[in-house]
Amino acid sequence: MFGKKKAHANPYINTHQKKMNDDKMYDEYLEFCKKNGELPMEKSGFRELRMKEESMNKKINDILK
Repeated sequence: MFGKKKAHANPYINTHQKKMNDDKMYDEYLEFCKKNGELPMEKSGFRELRMKEESMNKKINDILK
């Protein structure tokens, strides 16, 4: 019942889940820094996915203007 989560056969699902976990861990890190009065490091990892995501968000925002 408990234990390691089963990995999906679909590599896109695996990558998406890793990115979501990375986002969650970074949010926790930001809260830690905020509580301790420290400046956080810039977010790293999944750079290509983040760039594509930002590009798509910009396109959507440009269309909605």
